[in-house]
This record gives sequence, C-alpha cells and structure tokens, in this order.
Amino acid sequence: MFFPSRKLSQRLVRFPAASLAAPLFVLTSVCAVDTASFAGNPVVPEPAIYEMLPVANPEENRGDAFPQSVFVEGDPAAPPVLHIALSPEPPENLMLIARCYDFWNHETGSVEIRRAPGNGRYSLHPGVRSSGWYRIEVTATLDTIPIALKRKTGDSRSLETYRWLPFAIVPRPHDAATIPDSPFGIDTGVSSGAAWMPPPAWQAEMAWLTGCRWVRDRMDWMRNNPSRDTFDWTQPKSGAELLARHGLRVLQVIQRPLPAWMQPPGGSGNSFPADLRNAYAYAASAVRNLSPEVQAFEIWNEHDIGHYSDEPPDSYAAMLKAMALGLRHAGVSIKPQRQRQQLPLALLGPFGRNPEVGGYSRILGANNIAPYLDAYSFHTYQPVGDGGFDRILETHMKTSRDMGFGLPSNDKRTLWLTETGKPYGRNRIPDPRTAMEEQLTYLFESHMEAFERGVGPVFTFWLTPYYGSSLSKPKDRILLQFGIMDSHGAPLPAYAALARMTYELGTARLLNKQTINGNRIYLFNTGEADGSNVALALPPAPSGTKSRPPSRMRLPGLSGDTVALDVMGNPLSVSHDAGGLFLETQGFPVYIKNPPATWQSVSTQKAKGSAASSAKTSARKSDLNLGIILRVVYPRGHIDKDPKRVETNWDGLNSNWTPRGYLYTPGETIQATVEIYNFNEKTASGHITPDLPDGFTASLETTSFTVPSMGRMTAKLSIQTPTHTPPDPASASTENEPLWLFRGHFDGKDTTPGASRWRVKPIATTANVKPRAYVFALADKLQPTRTLTYKRTQEGRELRLHLFEPTNLNTNTTASSTLPRPCLVAFHGGGWTGGSPRMMYPFADEAARLGMVGISVEYRLARPLPDAAPTVFDSVEDARSAIRYIRAHAGDLGIDPARIIACGASAGGHLAAATALFSEINDPADDLSISTTPAALILLSPVLDTSPAGYGNAKIGPRWRELSPVEHVTRNLPPTLVFHGTRDTTAPFAGAEKFQSAMLRAGNNSRLVVAENAIHTYMFKDADRYHETLRQMESFLREFGFL
Repeated sequence: MFFPSRKLSQRLVRFPAASLAAPLFVLTSVCAVDTASFAGNPVVPEPAIYEMLPVANPEENRGDAFPQSVFVEGDPAAPPVLHIALSPEPPENLMLIARCYDFWNHETGSVEIRRAPGNGRYSLHPGVRSSGWYRIEVTATLDTIPIALKRKTGDSRSLETYRWLPFAIVPRPHDAATIPDSPFGIDTGVSSGAAWMPPPAWQAEMAWLTGCRWVRDRMDWMRNNPSRDTFDWTQPKSGAELLARHGLRVLQVIQRPLPAWMQPPGGSGNSFPADLRNAYAYAASAVRNLSPEVQAFEIWNEHDIGHYSDEPPDSYAAMLKAMALGLRHAGVSIKPQRQRQQLPLALLGPFGRNPEVGGYSRILGANNIAPYLDAYSFHTYQPVGDGGFDRILETHMKTSRDMGFGLPSNDKRTLWLTETGKPYGRNRIPDPRTAMEEQLTYLFESHMEAFERGVGPVFTFWLTPYYGSSLSKPKDRILLQFGIMDSHGAPLPAYAALARMTYELGTARLLNKQTINGNRIYLFNTGEADGSNVALALPPAPSGTKSRPPSRMRLPGLSGDTVALDVMGNPLSVSHDAGGLFLETQGFPVYIKNPPATWQSVSTQKAKGSAASSAKTSARKSDLNLGIILRVVYPRGHIDKDPKRVETNWDGLNSNWTPRGYLYTPGETIQATVEIYNFNEKTASGHITPDLPDGFTASLETTSFTVPSMGRMTAKLSIQTPTHTPPDPASASTENEPLWLFRGHFDGKDTTPGASRWRVKPIATTANVKPRAYVFALADKLQPTRTLTYKRTQEGRELRLHLFEPTNLNTNTTASSTLPRPCLVAFHGGGWTGGSPRMMYPFADEAARLGMVGISVEYRLARPLPDAAPTVFDSVEDARSAIRYIRAHAGDLGIDPARIIACGASAGGHLAAATALFSEINDPADDLSISTTPAALILLSPVLDTSPAGYGNAKIGPRWRELSPVEHVTRNLPPTLVFHGTRDTTAPFAGAEKFQSAMLRAGNNSRLVVAENAIHTYMFKDADRYHETLRQMESFLREFGFL
C-alpha cells in the first residue's frame, strides 16, 4: 500500500546559510524523523533533540499571516515553499537533507534547503510541480552524528503521529461563472470567532482551493443579538464576504447559545425563545444583513441531541416555523432592490442521530413543518462498506418523504447531508497511514452513495481539525480528530483528493451508475460548455480489510487512447497482460475522460430507496395559512428528561438525546398556555380546536381569536388527564402513539397544527428500584426566578447562574428589610464529571425563603483523563469566575458583596472550598483584582483530600496537590461549616478530619458536624436529615450575622 517503509540512503549534503527568496509561504506543519531507523548510527541523547516548528513568512507582514502548504498547479508566481524553524537554534554546522515523496510513495526529486540568517529558520523548495499530495522527510546530522528532529503538533489535543511535512498542489478551482453550483460542500468556522480557529481569510482561501462550491459556516446568536432590537452582524457578514469573494455559496447555521434575555423561565442557552417574534426578528435581520452572500440557512444545529437542545420537538417545530417565515419574508422584502438575488433557502436543522428514535421525526411531521422549508438536512459519520451508511441514507430518505419533503433529484435538492467525514487520527489506529487511507476512501464512498440517491450538497466535515471521542465508557473510548487538514493547517491526502474530485466532476450531474466486473462506474456530466462527460470508477466495495493491496481495474471499452487519471490527477496508462487491458489503480478510484459510448448509452438507474415509501400527501402551501403559528407552552416540569428511554448509538458517536415529549400523572390537571402568533401583513381572525386522545379533555379560556399583524394572543388552557393508567409506552411502538393536537382555522384557511407527545409518568414497581433521593425529588418541582450568563468559555460555551430571589419582603429576617441581601452560592456535585445546577435548587430556594439570594452555578464538567479539556482545573476556574461575577455585579443583583457564602456538595463542596483556597488557579480572562474569597463556607460531604487516599486523584492526575484543600489551609480563612458522615466511602471521612485539624491549627473558625454511620451526601437522601441540615445551616448563618 502507499507509504511502505523505505530505508533512505545516508547521503549528507551541507547547505550554506542563504537568505530566503521572496515571496515565500510559511510551513503549516512540523516534522520528526526517527533516526533510530538508520541502522548503525547512534541517536544523540535528549539534549540534542530539536523541535521543528512552523513559522510565518516575515515578508508577508500581515497580522493574520498563517502557514501555507497548499499551492495552485501551474502558478509560477507561487511555487511550493515550506518554512520551518528549529528550536533551540541549531549551530551552523548542523546539516539537513530532505526528500519528497508523492501519495504513491515515489520519490519525486530533490528538495533545496536554504537557511535564513539567525532564528534557526529554513525554507524547503521541492522541485515537484504536478498536482497531488506530497510529504517531505527531513533528516539531520551534527558532525556525522544523526540528530533527532521531533514533530510538535499545533494543538495539545492532536492525535497526529506522522513524521513528515505534508503539502499539496491542487488544480485552480473552476470559475464561479462557469460552474456556479455543484453538490460539493466543506464545513468551516470562518465566522465562529473561536480563538483556536485559524484566521478567517486563510480558512476562506483553503475552502476555495478544495473546489467545493458550498461552504457551511456558523454564527453565534448571543453575539449577534445581545439585547432586544440590538443586532451585531459584523463577524458573519465579514466571513460571508470573504467567502463570496472566492465565488463560494454560503450555508449559514443558526444555533445556540440563545441570548439570556430571550430565554424562557427555567431555560438555558440550549432552549428556544420564549417569544417567537424574537426568533422571527433574528432570522429576518440575518437575511437583510447577510444577503446576498449567504444563500441558505440551517435552523438550529442537531436539535435532536441534548448537546444542542433541551426542548421537545413541538417546541422546536414552533420556533422553526417562525424563523423560516422570517427568512422568507425578509428575502421577499429586499428582492425588489436586488433583482438578481434568489430567495434564501430555509433548511430543517440537521438531525444528528436517528430521526425515528422516540418518534421524534413523527412528532415534527405531525406539526407539518415541511411547507415552511426548502430542504431536509442530516449528519452521519457511519462507516462505509458494511451497509450501515446505506441504511442511514435510506432512513433519512424515508423520513424526509414521510414529513412531506418529496424525492430529491439533480434539479431539486431537498435532502442535504451537511456533515459527514471520517477522522484521520484515532488512538486505536496508531499508524496514520491506515487512518489517512480510510479517510480518503470514505470521501469517495460517501459522496457517491449520496449522489446516487440524489442527496446533496454533501459537506465534508471539517476543513481544519475538530477533536472529539466516541462511546461514553473510558475503556471503550476512541479519540477522534476530524478534518482534512492537520493541526498546523497542512493538507491530508483527502484534501488533495477532494480538490481533484471537484475539478474533474464540475457540476457533478449524475447521469447513471452501473457495475462492470465488480467496479462501480458513476457517469457524470461536468457542466462544461462542450457537454463532456467523465466517469468515476470505484473498485469493488470495501471488504472490511484494513489495507487495500494494489489492484488492477479491468473495464470493457478501454483502449490505448483512454485518458485516465488517478485520485490525485496524475495520468494513468492503460496496460496489457494475458487477461487483457487494465488500469493499475492500487485499489483507489480512477477518473476516465470521455468514457466509452457504451457506458453513456446505459439508462439512468432508478434511485435507491425511491420505492421505500411514498411521499406524504399534505395540503398545498396555498391552501394553508402559514403565517399563523400555534404553540402550546406546557410547564417545564412535565418535560420527559430521561434520555435512557430512547438512547441508541446509531453511528458510533456519543450522544444524549433531547426530550421527546412530556409526562403526566393519571388524574392530574395540567395548566398550560396556548399562544397564537400572526406573522401575516394583516389582522387575522379564527379559532382553535383541541384534538386530544380518548380520555383527555381540554378547556380553553376562549377558542376564538383576533390577532393583529406581528402580534401574539394567549389563552389559558386546562387539560384533565384520565385516571386510568395506559400500557407502558416504553414498550409500545411510536408509530401509532396518539399525540396531543391543536388545530387552527384563520381567515378561511387551516393553519399547521401544534402537536406533542404525552406519556404517563413511569411508576417503579419492583423492590430493587433505587428510590430517588429526597432532595432531587424536591429539585424536580423547583424553577429559578431567572438565569443569567456569568461566563463564556473560549470554545463559545455559555455558563449560567440559576437565581432564586426572595419574593416576600416582610419576613422576619434582618437581611430582608433592606437591600442589599446576603447571597448563598451553591455548587453541585457529581465528581466534577456529572450533575447539574438543579441538584442544588432546594438549597438555593431555602436561601431565598430566608430572605437571601440563592444561586446555583453551572460549571464545565471535566472529561476523563487523558482527554485534554475540560479538566477539574477548568471546573475550579469556573467556580472562582462565578464568585467574581457575582461580586462585580452585586449592585445589579441586589447582593451585598461582603456577605457571599459559598456552599457545595461532594465535588461541589470542593469547588466551594476552592473559591477560598486556590488563589493560583484562575481564568486568565478574569479580573484578578476581584476577590473570590467568600464570607463563609458551608460544605456538604465535600472532597477535601485529593491524594490517592482520598477522592479524585485519578481524575486530576499528577497535579493533584494543587487541588487538594487539605494541602492549602492557611490563616484567615472564612468561617467554615462542614457536614460529613463517618461511613462515607466516596469522599472518605478521614479527609474531613484532616481538613478540620489543619483549620484549627491555623487558627480558623471551623466546625465539623459528624454524622455517625452516615454515607456520602446523606443529607440528600433522607427528609429528616435534609431538614436537620437546613436547621444547622440557618443557625450558623444567624450566628455570623448573615440573617
């Protein structure tokens, strides 16, 4: 296969120092050579090892200068030049030699090396000029002794292990005027604003050089719409303009985090707007400001998984309708001024996993979202070759038809695949050659499987590296690095192959597919003016073996005049043996220009899956009043948040599912609110009709409504549930499960309905079911007064404070009589890797009852080592950031900054203690002049010792002493109250004893409440112990003047 190991001759060449020629490009990767592979030569010890690093070209003199290792074929002004720098700076007599190899492991000629004056910089000038993917291997000697050159990755999370310098020479992409559209797309972060992303201009250029016509980009709702009627489109507008200058079409993703001012009570950045008019306004403003550069919008990324959404599908459907109308109405309003501009496309937010799980897609279909949209979209990373990828495509084709999107075709793209790809760096495949080969194979297989079904555009995920993992159990975890460029922005073979595929196939209009001698032949019309066709021949489907041996492709119709190209665009000769004519492809696809006429005469195959199901029949758009949107707002406490009932692992990636519906208790009455929005230009009048399953009755305060243009009307709704218990829905099919429907009829036309799924709340029936902790049962019934963002991480995640504010000012506490009030800041437990702010709601609510402000804090959850981030150190930084934010905004929150009490349970108790103890652990973005030390500490079964004898040593790693409270006790710490059980085997009681002794020796006021024979977090398990803990907490707070 390609990249077999080869022994290199030890021909050493001394290159004198020379000035660098200009203009030069900067290397985007660094190299290591295992000098131990050179038999008979000793390796210099560690002090003589040099790191090879990428450097920017000083002559570019631009603030956004970034390494460049992709070059355009036939561009004499910019021949391939790679830059490296050795660290530490080597002596003048260090000798380097470099050799260049192509994708097929053929040596391509000499590489000139020039050394720049000072700084240990070198430039490498390979002589190759033809298109393809290449690697340069560099060796070094000092006085004839081999020197080790270590490759340093561009990101600590990177899984790159290869030891070479990659670069690519690609064909200049087709001009947008010649090939205005194609089904090829690339996923980027041009507008993300993330600090870890390469400069936007560089990303735009690299996206263009792939030859893809579509680029998928992302924008930040919270940044774009920070307050009501305030919009900032600077970043996405700049990104779209950069991409448009290259003739690229932009698909922009509308996604979280939702701005705090727009969130529903008890919601989060993963929730949908409380008022749909704000969703409409955001979408309309996006079109007015980002058109014509942005041609399509996806409405909320992967709304079906918990990472992106915490709302059921009926809530998503209502927001989707409002945003689609905003996109469409704004597009219509600006079209008279921009005559040639097409209306922006509105796409369903992509499914991240199986759309049928838990009946999710069925519920969306019941809300009849298809009339609002132009296309359906989805993501998959399912491997090819075992039938799994085929099954996923078939599932989405069936689902899209069932929802009313119709069959896709070359002329009507109704089914988009907006993320797919194979990671090239995996801890289970240490040899990068195998991973790279699989990634390149996946590129061709996935695109052809999709095109055969009319699916497109297909977007390769991702341009630059994206790091993740599959499976949730540490022993099964596979680390992943997606992207067709590496951590220094150097291309992988798949990048060069994609650039060649887009160039050869042009508009990629599939004419037919046929199988000849086991080879799969896809015939395309390229869209060129001469009407030429090209065939892409794929060898027999992958058999599952990890290496693909060289193979000969035999195809009837080949001749000595056949023009064939390999995956990199290099000519292939037709050879002859006893079996006849063949092409030597080494098991990879091949392009055949102007294929035999017999291939072109084959009629177009019937698209796979076209008969799997018939398209849903629904009312025409003109028969519906799409401007009226119905939404029923149910109490959030009824949302079914148990993901285990529907969780599956569809394509090997980890996921937590969004709620699929709601739960009720037989015989209860549910109070809700019906909302009617009118996004039409005129006032609308009509009525609402409930359509509930047998046994349920609905009572509306009114059924007739007159709603002004851009207005909202509401009505109270009461639903009486039946007293009998239906069969267990977990074991029933979701296909025929009854839904709660509300139908509208306004101005003589039906509206699309509002539909939701309700199931009876499960009741434990077996003796071995573990009872739910008392405190958690209380927490399920509580909602904060409001939430607000206290921090945004470098990755763009929004961290929130959940506030419980006192409502009765006439309490008997001294704190309630005047502002500002004391504040209890609570941190939840979960071993730093689990849990949520809701776990501490009862304690925050109790603080509010006492006249204080209670706050439960969201913080980043650590990932198991050896994952790079987040870590327990990040959790500690967040805890200290929360105290700083509360103290800095105390005036706005009605809080006395001198009376902030930090409280926490288990690992949350550790974080509460961290606010007073770990002065060296801080987020660099924080204002360090603001103290994090609270006025008091209340710690519930806390982690106080992180040594091997305590808790958390394996999670923290070798730096555990930095985060062990018993190691950081000093004088002048705040008054502390610790609750701990003697039978605590999670955070051993011995740690609490050691901490108490250290506190007393230092002269601090510390109290240890010993609960004999009690287990970890005993006060959460039992009602009596919980209330006794509250009583002791209140006594402590009164003693020190907080109440």
